[in-house]
Amino acid sequence: MNESIQVLVIDDDLSWQKVILYMLAKREQCEVSTVTNLQEAREQLISKPYDIVIADLELATSDRLIEDGLDVISMIEAEDLEIPVIAVTGKGDETAVVEALQRGAATYIPKMNIRNHLLNTVDSVLQSMGKRKLKSKLLESMTELKLSYRIPNDIRLISPFIEELKGNLSSRTEFSGKTISRILISAEEALLNSIVHGNLEISSDIRETSMSQYQALIESRMQDPQFEDRKINLEISLNRIRFQLQIKDQGQGFESENVQDPRDEKYISRASGRGLLLMRTFMDSVEYSDNGRCVCMTKLMPPNLPRPEQKQEAVSCS
Repeated sequence: MNESIQVLVIDDDLSWQKVILYMLAKREQCEVSTVTNLQEAREQLISKPYDIVIADLELATSDRLIEDGLDVISMIEAEDLEIPVIAVTGKGDETAVVEALQRGAATYIPKMNIRNHLLNTVDSVLQSMGKRKLKSKLLESMTELKLSYRIPNDIRLISPFIEELKGNLSSRTEFSGKTISRILISAEEALLNSIVHGNLEISSDIRETSMSQYQALIESRMQDPQFEDRKINLEISLNRIRFQLQIKDQGQGFESENVQDPRDEKYISRASGRGLLLMRTFMDSVEYSDNGRCVCMTKLMPPNLPRPEQKQEAVSCS
C-alpha cells in the first residue's frame, strides 16, 4: 500500500482543480487541499505539512491581476521547507517550461497531459524526495571526512581539483547548489593565489600591465628550477558541522591586510584583490596564518549557521 501523502493544489480554474482531484483520488491514501491564490497557499503551507505542491503558472486574482504560481517556491524557501513543486500550465509554452525549471520547480506537466502523466509524475517526485531523505539520514551518521593533497605548481591541476571537490560537496553535504558554487569559486581563487602569487611569486601588478606577459611568466616559472619543486598542501575536512579547506604554499608569504579593497573607487578597475573579496563574501570564515602562506576557509552546514556575532575559528597550519 502506498504511503499517505499530503498534496496542495494551487489553481484558480475550478474545473482543472476537479480534474486534478479526480486523478489524485486514484492514488491510495492521498489527501489533497486546494487553493486559488498565493495568499491562501501561504496560509496552508504555514498551517499544515505538505509532501508536494502542484501549482498553475498563472493565477488570476480577484482584482483581475495575474500572479506567478511559481512564487510559491519563494514562500517555501522563506519558511525553510523542503517541498517539491510540480508546475502546470495550459499554454504549452516552452519558455514557461524553462522558466519553471530555472525557478526551482521539480518538474513540469502541460495541463493537456495531466490525465496521462500526473500520477506517475507525483510518484517519481516523491521517490526522489525519499532518496534525498535517506541521503540526509546517512549524512547524519558521518563523523568526519578528511582528504589531503600535495600538488605541484601546475595551474592545470586546479580544474580537476575543483571538479573533485564539487563531487564531494554534492554527494556528502546538503549544501544548496548555489552554496556549492560559491565554495568552488572561493576554492579556485585561493588555490590560484597560492600557486601563482605564493609559490611562483608573481605579482598581480604584472597582470594589470599586460595579461599576456602575466600568463607567459606563469608558464616560465612553472618550469624554473627555483620554483618548480615547490608544492601546495591542501587539507579538506568535512563533518556534520562544517566544511573546511586549508591551502598552504611554500612561497615568501604576504600580508593579507595590505591588499587593496577592490570596492574602493581608486581600485575599482583593478582585477587584483577580487579573489580575496569573493572568498570573504562567500565563506563564513577566511583566516590567514604562517605569514600569509596558509589560508583556512570555513563554511558551516545549513542547520548550524552561527549568529551574526559568532565567528568560526580556523585550524592553524602545522
